[in-house]
Amino acid sequence: MLRSTRFPGGRLSPYAGAGRGATISFAESVIENADHDTGYFVSRRPAMQAFAGGRFRLHRRWLVFTEYKFTRAEVRTSIDNGTASAGDSLRRLAILLCDRRRGVGADGLLVLGSDSGMAKLLYFNSDGSTAFCGNGSRCAAWWLFVQGRTGGRRKFEFLTSAGPLRARIVGPGRVAIAMPRPGEARLGLKLRALDRAWTIHAIHAGVPHAVVEVNDVENLDVERAGKALRNHRMFKPHGANINFAAFGASRLILRTYERGVEAETLACGTGAVATALVGFLLGRCRPPVRIKVRSGETLKASFLREGETFKEVWLEGPAQVVCKGEIIIP
Repeated sequence: MLRSTRFPGGRLSPYAGAGRGATISFAESVIENADHDTGYFVSRRPAMQAFAGGRFRLHRRWLVFTEYKFTRAEVRTSIDNGTASAGDSLRRLAILLCDRRRGVGADGLLVLGSDSGMAKLLYFNSDGSTAFCGNGSRCAAWWLFVQGRTGGRRKFEFLTSAGPLRARIVGPGRVAIAMPRPGEARLGLKLRALDRAWTIHAIHAGVPHAVVEVNDVENLDVERAGKALRNHRMFKPHGANINFAAFGASRLILRTYERGVEAETLACGTGAVATALVGFLLGRCRPPVRIKVRSGETLKASFLREGETFKEVWLEGPAQVVCKGEIIIP
């Protein structure tokens, strides 16, 4: 049973509706109050779930949402209070909204606010922890553009937990972002888990990642292997996202187990970039690298190698509006 929950300054009343029909793809949503402070979320609805959302009373204002389709990737949900503050309340809100039984159902919460006149993005995993999100940042960039927040500019910057981020609108419904400079890769690490030996390649690409090359990625039990490796003592105390990849010359197939979500997701932007960089260092692929993710869609990672470092690392993928709607807050 869905129940109303109080937060400082407001009350959230989740709602959901179910029915049969075609699968509704991942969708971004915008929430706007009477002062035109706007927010945004992305949600994937399975075939058996037609809609879901929540009524949020905030200083007796009315909120409006708009849905978009983004890369069928991590499910993201976000509400913007105009200031990107109140972290404690937002963590609890993320946990509630991302709950697939009591809330909307999502992998994380994106919060768009502002800092010194520049748009600022915060991201919360479904467990309330904070992180940098690659695909989420692309979602935010697309939303800022289509809402006219960039002044019509197709190249612009906004703030994230990883610092200022450059974004560009590549074409109709297509967005690219310049990723944070990756850390030094550690290749060929050996560890044991699930009664067998694993070879791991570690790299920081906005968040910590480990890459495992496998031959049969499609039939791998990612939930079991990912959980075991993600919690391995090698990655303590914070853990790592675990990427299982099958490499080709200019294309790879990727499945990712994400920390904070604690499950396999349909795509991971930082994981796609991390795996492409590791693949290049191993001699398995060359940029631009096309990455087929679990959703079946393809992301693109491009980068330059100068000496021992990478630069101009970009992540590109699609975005598309699918529907619009309203939430009336009594």
